[in-house]
Amino acid sequence: MEKYGDTVKRILQAETDRPFVLSIAGVDPSAGAGLLSDIKTLQSQGVYGLGLASCTTVQTDEKLYHVDWQNVETICYSLKTLCARFAIRTVKIGVMADRTMLQKILTQIHEDLPEALIVWDPVLKASSGVRFFHLTQDDLTGKNAVCWTSILQRCHVVTPNAEEAIILCRLLGLERSSGLDTSAATLDPLMRQISRCADTAVVLKGGHLTDSPPVDTLYHFVSATQTLEVHVAGRKWKREQKEADNALAGKHGSGCVHSSFLAAALAKGLPLPEAVVLAKDYMEQFLCTGRGNLGVHAMHHS
Repeated sequence: MEKYGDTVKRILQAETDRPFVLSIAGVDPSAGAGLLSDIKTLQSQGVYGLGLASCTTVQTDEKLYHVDWQNVETICYSLKTLCARFAIRTVKIGVMADRTMLQKILTQIHEDLPEALIVWDPVLKASSGVRFFHLTQDDLTGKNAVCWTSILQRCHVVTPNAEEAIILCRLLGLERSSGLDTSAATLDPLMRQISRCADTAVVLKGGHLTDSPPVDTLYHFVSATQTLEVHVAGRKWKREQKEADNALAGKHGSGCVHSSFLAAALAKGLPLPEAVVLAKDYMEQFLCTGRGNLGVHAMHHS
């Protein structure tokens, strides 16, 4: 017999006719990045976006001035409240203060939404260069690798850029020095290793990779068959075209848009490889909207 809470969730889902997706991210008043940007992206993709603030900030699209972190217990309480009301299919996690905050929120998600897919965008610093995520020396030397492996194992997919991928390698104890370069040749074997050891999917965003086309690469270890699947998404432009397009099309908060698009696509039931291709296509369009730091979303039409 269906429980009352499950009945309410089913009715609400039918009323909206849209999957529910939750974003837990920072509030950027310019709405170019973070929670406000996520909600706009989710809306553009025809899903219903719910939001929890991990922090509030004082910033523009050009500069971050101040961060106020929200109490993690309050976030978890609010999360539990939302989960009791809405049938949330995917959760996108953005900027976090530190490993402790991230672990507590992941634990709460798995307690209240055991079947939800989690997309973690490992925002370690703002586009202006200010570092968000506090990492200890033990983190950076791989001494907490077991904790970080556990964190990744709880995520369905993680979406680092080249710099974030290097830091993830250090956190997992795969590389103890800070001397890694951001070339595809260097990061490819390490991303394969991350997907295998953490049993999670990794989407390496290609925009900041050196000496290679700006394609995104999905590394997905399938534990059932013990195989590693690698999928490439995006146009394999020449180096000169990449540099010209990057000079024209840089956008504040593009990583937030990318990860929330993935969360929306997964909530709609798309297979991960297809979702990654569509996310790359969407980002290529989004990055070319206007010449300023703020992008414009193409609205979904059902």
